[in-house]
Amino acid sequence: MLFIRYIKLNYINLRVNNVMLLEFSVKNFGPFKDKVTLSMVASNYDKKSFEESNVFETQKFNLRLLKSAAIIGANASGKSRIVEAMAIMKFIVN
Repeated sequence: MLFIRYIKLNYINLRVNNVMLLEFSVKNFGPFKDKVTLSMVASNYDKKSFEESNVFETQKFNLRLLKSAAIIGANASGKSRIVEAMAIMKFIVN
């Protein structure tokens, strides 16, 4: 049986009909007993390498956002399960 106890969604409207997921958090789902978060807000960690190609700024909300992200990790670390949790969230929202 599948239980999701914690899903937090933060959306912003970028244009009239476009919506972007800013942050996805899940807790107590599969291997994730504690809260894990996938954030699309850009950090200042490696600002020189990919700033022009993978980051855009929203003037309205004053945020720097990632255009894309990668989920990496060891075998059996939960990469597929976070994607599965996002698919379940999509099903619930739609």
